[in-house]
This record gives sequence, C-alpha cells and structure tokens, in this order.
Amino acid sequence: MFMNVADYNAKLIRSSLKTSFSGGVRASDLSQQRKQSQINVDFIWKNLFQRMQSISRDCKAEVRRSLIQTLENIIINYGQIICMDVWGMLLHKILLSMVKHSSDMFNRSCSRSQVVDASE
Repeated sequence: MFMNVADYNAKLIRSSLKTSFSGGVRASDLSQQRKQSQINVDFIWKNLFQRMQSISRDCKAEVRRSLIQTLENIIINYGQIICMDVWGMLLHKILLSMVKHSSDMFNRSCSRSQVVDASE
C-alpha cells in the first residue's frame, strides 16, 4: 500500500513537471499552480512517512523488515524527487526514530536474557 501511495505521489510530481514545460500558461499562474501542487505532494510524502513510522514500532520482526524494504524501495525509486524539507523529516524523525526504537528493543531483549542466565 505504501508503494502505491509513493507511485501516485511521483505521478503527481511528474505531471506537474510536464505541465510546467507546456506552453500557453501565464508565468504567474504556473508559479501558483506549482506552489500549490508542491504543498500537496509534500503533505502526502510527510503523511506517508509518518504512517510508516507508526508501523515501525510493531513487535513483529517480519512487519518491521518489510517496512524497511518498502522504505528502501521508495528512497531508491523516488529519492531524487523528494524535496529537502521532507528529506529532513524523513532522516530525523523517521529513520533515526526507527533506529532508536530497534536499539531499545535489542537492549531490552539482551537485559532479559542476562537476567535469565543469572537465575540459572
């Protein structure tokens, strides 16, 4: 589902780029149209990545693994068209949060295994 949203968003970006190069449109109208479509596209990217972040806290490793693969595919396929503002949010709020959460889960599992080993 996340890839479908990313595909749709990329399609919006590409169609707005095609429109910007077509003739017969006043520059001021084109600028306003591009600004409005960029706001919508950025909102969709941010919302998509925030939804992915909420799923990244799932306790099932298979869910987290498939999420990481999907995120990797999105970055590989569409990273060049994601604006800097969204990249900043993606890196700081999403990826670093995922790494921190995974690290916390690993530390908790190590702590539990040490407690079990000590009691035996």
